[in-house]
Amino acid sequence: MTKRLPYMRLYVADYLAATDHFTAEQHGAYMLLLMAMWREGGVLANDPEELAARAHLSQKRWGEVGKPILAKLT
Repeated sequence: MTKRLPYMRLYVADYLAATDHFTAEQHGAYMLLLMAMWREGGVLANDPEELAARAHLSQKRWGEVGKPILAKLT
């Protein structure tokens, strides 16, 4: 098992510079996905259904707002 820090570093200026075009909803979804990635060693399955669930969005809503988030994750 890989040992990780008990906290996730967040460089606020870098985060905001890279996501200034996100809506509040997209910020929330992206942060939830980043935290899930941190918890699981940096990788999530490229499965729209799973990503939507982890972002606490419906499949329909993920389809509407997820594209810019996915661009940041790849």
